[in-house]
Amino acid sequence: MTAPDPLPVAERPRRQASDLELVGLLAGGVAHVVNNNLAVVVANAALLAPRIASLPPDNGDFLTEITEAASRAATMVRKLLALSRRYRLACRPLAMGPHLRALVATLEPKLPAGIALGYADRIPPGHTVAADPEAIDRVVRSLVANAADALPSGGTIEIACEEVERAAADDSATSEVPTGRFVVLTVADTGVGMGPDILPRIFEPFFTTKPASEGTGLGLATAFVLVRLHDGHITVDSREGAGTTVRVWLPLDEVAARRDSGPATTVGESGEGILLVEDEIPLRVAAQKVLERLGYRVFTAGDGERALRLFHAHEASIGLVITDLMMPVLGGRGLYEALRAEGKRVPVVFMSGYVGTEMRESEHLDPSVPFLEKPWNVEDLIRLVETLLGPPVP
Repeated sequence: MTAPDPLPVAERPRRQASDLELVGLLAGGVAHVVNNNLAVVVANAALLAPRIASLPPDNGDFLTEITEAASRAATMVRKLLALSRRYRLACRPLAMGPHLRALVATLEPKLPAGIALGYADRIPPGHTVAADPEAIDRVVRSLVANAADALPSGGTIEIACEEVERAAADDSATSEVPTGRFVVLTVADTGVGMGPDILPRIFEPFFTTKPASEGTGLGLATAFVLVRLHDGHITVDSREGAGTTVRVWLPLDEVAARRDSGPATTVGESGEGILLVEDEIPLRVAAQKVLERLGYRVFTAGDGERALRLFHAHEASIGLVITDLMMPVLGGRGLYEALRAEGKRVPVVFMSGYVGTEMRESEHLDPSVPFLEKPWNVEDLIRLVETLLGPPVP
């Protein structure tokens, strides 16, 4: 029996995207529950921290382990959700050259001894791409980490950024990349390289050549999806013993970047109270305690309809609404639309740990509304509240 013909190069990205989408669909089904519970853990750990300060030092170590474990779990959930193309991009015009230069400066000290990291910026000044800076950072960090793993005895990693005008699909290695103008990010290493049996599989979720205790096989899969979410492409050239070169092709499109960047959110001008809307009782209680300890007055509701009644009863005291997106009776988006239909301009913050239909249709959300991803940490919550509402009046 003969082996089937290998998948054509041009077909591989479509097949990979389909496989990743399936994994993401499965992840999306549990993300809401997992992220809500992680948010409860993180919030209660923050509430516990001041009490532990007076106990023996190792108690603080235990609390640190709890919060770090929750953070690792949250990162894993985000990676799985990214595979389903439900990662919520916050695109803006991004000058890749300066951005990458700053990122490389943070990566170099973290590389193992014996690995040299270089960077070359060949982008004309003022040229940008429509990109989410955090997502781009995740892509670059993943590519650099994999390059470093391919250099067990040391070597070099070269990062370069240049503008390329592609006139035709001129070679099979990049045949999937259409014509147009691109910013091309290249990460090249002098490592062990990959053979033809490994190379076609590197973007498969959970595929890894590392021991089970050292890798999840999600880094490159996530990078692949994040690049595609930017309408970009990622190509790889590698041979055993001859290193690996990865190229990320991002369209040069300033118009799209301006379209995706929403208007700035205005700071609240009414009361200093906060209307907190969350159907998960443990999370609502924890968030309420965090905000009250800061000195804010907090009104709470378990669904959008109750929140509307509370808002009408205490409008003069409420300067900010923080609402979950998915709730019974009336969800966060419905609450937001009801307030705006009444002409209420109170600032609103969406928060969610669920990435089902609502997040897949994220273009229907007002892009000017801040979004707090569960499990949020207390520092992010405080920073966002103080930005929108100001510090509580003593």
